[in-house]
Amino acid sequence: MIDLIGWIGTFVFVAAAIFVAHKNIVGMWLMLVGNILFGIVGVASGLTSLIGVSVIMAVVDFYGIYKWGSNEDSEKTCRCHCKVH
Repeated sequence: MIDLIGWIGTFVFVAAAIFVAHKNIVGMWLMLVGNILFGIVGVASGLTSLIGVSVIMAVVDFYGIYKWGSNEDSEKTCRCHCKVH
């Protein structure tokens, strides 16, 4: 069962990457789900490193969702403040 959860998490991450590549916030939510699934695998397997990276990445996912939402009405810009099309 744990292996199945890991595989589902892997496919969720692939889907997330596709959504993010298309600049769709759904990808960030899918990454969060993937990290939760890998966190479950880490807990069930006793792998503290997997639990740690899953928690850290879940925090990063929440931050990304927050930042993405805060720029929803403004024009997207990169760090050099050039327009992103």
